[in-house]
Amino acid sequence: MAKPTPIGIAVEAARGGDLRAFAILVEATQDMAYAVAWQVLRQESDARDVVQESYISAFKRLAELLEPDAFAGWLRRIVVASSLNHRRRTRAVWVSLANRAPRRFWTTTKKPGPRSNNGSSRAPF
Repeated sequence: MAKPTPIGIAVEAARGGDLRAFAILVEATQDMAYAVAWQVLRQESDARDVVQESYISAFKRLAELLEPDAFAGWLRRIVVASSLNHRRRTRAVWVSLANRAPRRFWTTTKKPGPRSNNGSSRAPF
């Protein structure tokens, strides 16, 4: 039987409810988790949100992790899945304006209408 690594020991302690042990796991993997989320999302704030959601999910699902020493790889899969879900939920819809006629806010032809004190027909704004 292989000797458990510090990550494996921290996972076992976190499974028992030790929040300090989970903080050690976060500290050991946060750079990797952020890098993975940023690679998918390319937005700093979105990547940070996804990483936070991923750690919450990982904490709730620690009992599902079969091999404690594989925490980093397991977390990576959670981050990728969360990032892809986030991207699907927040996908921007791009509309091309190239073929659309420009809107006019006022016309260049003179129309009868209210006049200011000096008699000009300029727009009131």
